[in-house]
Amino acid sequence: MPSDSETLGFVVLESFASGVPVVGVAAGGVQDLIETGVTGHLVTNDDSDGMQQFSLEVKGLIEDKQRRIEYGQNARKFAELWSWETATSKLRNQQYKKAISNKVCDCLVRGLICSCLGGYYSILLLH
Repeated sequence: MPSDSETLGFVVLESFASGVPVVGVAAGGVQDLIETGVTGHLVTNDDSDGMQQFSLEVKGLIEDKQRRIEYGQNARKFAELWSWETATSKLRNQQYKKAISNKVCDCLVRGLICSCLGGYYSILLLH
């Protein structure tokens, strides 16, 4: 079952580093990593159509060895551009700011922002 709440997508990057293409849900940080038709495929997150598309894309990669190899090589090249420093910098500087801009509670207290994200509360330390 694909995740629709990956903040950055370390699992995607780990797969890419192993030369494995990924089929993922177009949500969170995953959608910023997977390039459809290059390193894998993104599918929608609706219940029936999205899961059917997910299954078809996985099956397509299993059955088409040449495409699987090509996407895997592209994925490996993409992963080589990343380091832990780059990944955490992206998480801190882009994804958290994106999350905060989506919806923010009005509680800025001692350098902390309480952001309401889909009913969940997160406390983020501001630099």
